[in-house]
Amino acid sequence: MQDWWGDHRKFYRHRYNPDVIEYGVIREIDSAYASMLAGEIDFMQS
Repeated sequence: MQDWWGDHRKFYRHRYNPDVIEYGVIREIDSAYASMLAGEIDFMQS
């Protein structure tokens, strides 16, 4: 988006205006926890 106000601020850049959102399902809780620790996923619901 061209007119987004946060594009010029260091800590807001590429954070609140995503181009793509990906959803994935990891069925095993241990695999999901390992993926979160490795930084492959950002959110894990318990």
